[in-house]
Amino acid sequence: MTYLRFVSDHHDLTTAYVGEHLFSLVLLSVALATLASYVSLLHTKLMRSATSPARRQLWHLNGAVAMGAGVWAMHFIGMVSFRIDVPVLYSPVITAVSVLPAIFAAWITLWVLHNAQDRWSAIVLGGVMMGAGIGVMHYTGMAAIRTHAEMLYLPGMFVLSVVVAVVLAIAALGARRILRPYIAKATTRIVVSAVIMGCAISSMHYTAMHATVFLPASAGATSVVAGADSNLIVMTTLIVAVFIVVLSTVVVVLMNRQQRLSMQAQSRGAQVKALTERLQSVAERIPGMVYQLHRDQSGFMSFRYLSDAVQELFDVSVNEAIEDARRVLSKVPTRERELIFASLKVSAENLTPWNYEFPVERSSGQIRWLSATSIPQREDDGGVSWSGFISDVTDKRKADETIKELAFSDTLTGLPNRRSLLDELATRIEKLERRSAPLVVMIVNLDNFKRVNDVHGQKQGDAVLQEATKRMQEVLSERAFLARVTADEFVIVTEFTDADQARLACEQKSSALLRALRAPFNLPSLRHQFTASIGIVMTDNSWLGAEELLRRADLAASNVKSVGGDHFAYYHPSIEKEISARFALENDLRAAVDTDQLVLFYQLQADERGQFIGAEALLRWHHPSRGIVSPAEFIPLAEESGLIVPIGAQVLRQACQQLALWQKNEATQHLQMSVNVSAKQFYQLNFVDVVLSEVQAAGIRPEGLKLELTESLVLEDMDLVLSSMHRLKREGICFSMDDFGTGYSALSYLSQLPFDEVKIDQAFIRRASMAEHERDWTIVVAIIHIAQDLGMEVIAEGVETKVQQERLAASGCLRYQGYYFSRPMPVDELPL
Repeated sequence: MTYLRFVSDHHDLTTAYVGEHLFSLVLLSVALATLASYVSLLHTKLMRSATSPARRQLWHLNGAVAMGAGVWAMHFIGMVSFRIDVPVLYSPVITAVSVLPAIFAAWITLWVLHNAQDRWSAIVLGGVMMGAGIGVMHYTGMAAIRTHAEMLYLPGMFVLSVVVAVVLAIAALGARRILRPYIAKATTRIVVSAVIMGCAISSMHYTAMHATVFLPASAGATSVVAGADSNLIVMTTLIVAVFIVVLSTVVVVLMNRQQRLSMQAQSRGAQVKALTERLQSVAERIPGMVYQLHRDQSGFMSFRYLSDAVQELFDVSVNEAIEDARRVLSKVPTRERELIFASLKVSAENLTPWNYEFPVERSSGQIRWLSATSIPQREDDGGVSWSGFISDVTDKRKADETIKELAFSDTLTGLPNRRSLLDELATRIEKLERRSAPLVVMIVNLDNFKRVNDVHGQKQGDAVLQEATKRMQEVLSERAFLARVTADEFVIVTEFTDADQARLACEQKSSALLRALRAPFNLPSLRHQFTASIGIVMTDNSWLGAEELLRRADLAASNVKSVGGDHFAYYHPSIEKEISARFALENDLRAAVDTDQLVLFYQLQADERGQFIGAEALLRWHHPSRGIVSPAEFIPLAEESGLIVPIGAQVLRQACQQLALWQKNEATQHLQMSVNVSAKQFYQLNFVDVVLSEVQAAGIRPEGLKLELTESLVLEDMDLVLSSMHRLKREGICFSMDDFGTGYSALSYLSQLPFDEVKIDQAFIRRASMAEHERDWTIVVAIIHIAQDLGMEVIAEGVETKVQQERLAASGCLRYQGYYFSRPMPVDELPL
């Protein structure tokens, strides 16, 4: 049988049967094609939402079958709607086979739609394949017709039907792209596209039907016609239609459910995204790195999550760290890395929180300290995961170290403080139980340090303490422990291995310390000479506590200071009584100020002819019960307690009053009054005003008053000394440098200071007079000549013999003070 037979010139078309279509069946066929297209288009959504390739292929096949069966059913309903005057039957086999091209065409259609091929090249290719498939299905279905009439095709209409099939298929596939700018809602676009596709399929079918011609069979034809009648075809197509309707209902239900689930998923996805973003934002704002570290059963470690702070803390990006955790761990020193692994292992075994501080070395070489805190959790695979955060605690550790340093050390000198000293002493005392080496505690107290702070300011005082610390560290051995416990007090703790030589070694060390501290301090704007008082406690008894050892050493240092300082002394039990006695004496001295207990004695000064030219006022204390108290005993006590200031003011007042009486007497009006001024008194801010006030109150001629300043006093603060001296000199008051030659003399300073007189110390005169110290007289002569060259008078103190006086006169010194001329005595006993 030939399936495709065309009309030729020898066929008489005037004899062809005239047929017609039942309009109701035509509408049914178009509706069925549109419904099939709609169902097929809905399948594209199900294909896109499929969670696996197999499920997507299943929906693809299901949609192709639904559309192919719909097109096939539409075709046969359209054929059944055609009526001619001869019986028409259908071949069941060919009828069934004809559905396959329709399914193929539907498959191509869904493939194009699913893959979102909006390119016109893909649409045209898909349209050609779809049109060809529908054409093949149609003409295969026509071949299933069994009738006594001869069925032929008009060639022109045949070609037109194929062209219509391809063009309309292209239009149907391109409808989505064309409609997208005009129809925003997806469901509406699907409906319109389904209508266009249904019309396209129907148009091709009915165009192809117009290409078919039925001619009466030739005379003598005896072939038997067998096949299914139109009623069977209608029933079959109705079954297919019901299938499509049911399938479309199922698809719509699934679509709605899918859409609802999708909306829920989108909502949940949005919530999850928002929560994730919020958590991410929180993680980024946490001062550190949020992380999740996983350790499998073999011990292999990897990061499952890291915040961006990993870049800042470890110089590693998030991706690099997640890809290989060793890049993070490599920043940790090897030894510390082993300790981290060990601590993580313990945390994993016991599921205890992991808290650890460790250093990391950045690429710049900088060491930073990090603190990790996390909670472990056992995973289903048997591994352990830690969730937590890591923060930079470098600054916190520095602050802690600073706090510790402040708690245990002196910020100015860097030495340990009292708290650290007590710990060290406790440790060393405990060792005494196991060792026989004696323990030595030495307290070094800088003499008159407070005056430097009060007069010259804290900056100068700080410089003194720093320089003193440096000098003591140079003297002490590495075994010695040096601490600063108060403003001017240092403590040394040391041990000597040789108990027999311990005392000698301790004395040698003390002497070295005194020499080091006695050397002048060249401060930023001050040259000052210090001395120190050292108290020593030596013990091998562990029952003496740290506080008791310090108390005893302090008593010994105070005892040294009370007798002038610049020495060292051991603690002995009698010191307790001496301290108590000194305390009582200080209270008595305080009560004696501004009373008649403190009186002035005067020692006359003479020239080379033995004529008296002046007197030095010397203080004496008539104690009510003790009698005369030596100046050597109470003057250091007055200096230490600060009473020297009011006592000095009292001496100045009484001396001025006595000078006023002398100036009123013609026999004594030429005498000058020399008054000693202590450093504490001179550096009082109102010292100049006090002197001028006393001069004015007494009504004396200022040139009759001579203030004696020690060499060490004037060298403390040259600027202040010069200022005060020049103010007083302008008022006519004279100055004498007392005890010249006993300290670290600076002759260059002597030329700058407006002294009227230089007094050679009596100890110098006494020593130079001894035969064994004959060479010292050269120094005395040098002092005399230097003073005279500077235009200053020279007076020798402590002249006790005629030999001394004559030798001094021969050397050019023509002023004297000493027992050879006059002893200190009350004013009414002076030989005037």
